[in-house]
Amino acid sequence: PVACVVRGVVRDFQACGPKAKINDFIFLAIRGGIQASSFLYARGQQTAPVAAEIRAAAVRVDPRMAIYFPGTVQEKIELELSWVRLTTRLTLAYALTAVLLCIVGVYSITVSQVWQLNREFGIRMALGIDPAGLWSRFVRGHLLGVVIAVALGLGGAVAVAQVLRALLFGVSERDPLSYALAASVILLASSLACIPSYYQLRRINPADCLRSL
Repeated sequence: PVACVVRGVVRDFQACGPKAKINDFIFLAIRGGIQASSFLYARGQQTAPVAAEIRAAAVRVDPRMAIYFPGTVQEKIELELSWVRLTTRLTLAYALTAVLLCIVGVYSITVSQVWQLNREFGIRMALGIDPAGLWSRFVRGHLLGVVIAVALGLGGAVAVAQVLRALLFGVSERDPLSYALAASVILLASSLACIPSYYQLRRINPADCLRSL
């Protein structure tokens, strides 16, 4: 144990780095002796002091003291967070690309299903089924499959969410709003993809489908 004299109390700050959860810190006087490797915080009267001023002040207190890696607190924070920001931006770019590919894939699958079921739809319409009712039945089945796929995807995302913890700040890796937004985008894209299929279904000629049997 080392006896310390409390000179004052300062507000909380990130003494152990911006990613640390616990930031306990004690200021010690230089004249009383400090550890071999310590952080030295200094502030100027009007502006931030330059490195030469800090070195000169340290030498006046203790000539044996060597000041290395000088910089402002903001510069240290930027350096500490630079790789986190780079990884986050790359992850965001990959995520947006994945969402775009998902939207294109859902739209393509929806349209291709209508093309593949052209003959079946034509035969059903030849038997007297209303095109609107036939389309609504197709949409219900399609959206049911999308909902099941989204539920499975959300379950997998929750399972691997721990991997993203180091890349998130101010938001939980299991933030319900993020999951709800992603699911809503996919469901919305699936719903919008069903609209062109209605007009495509209306253009089906039942007679052509019957002649192709």
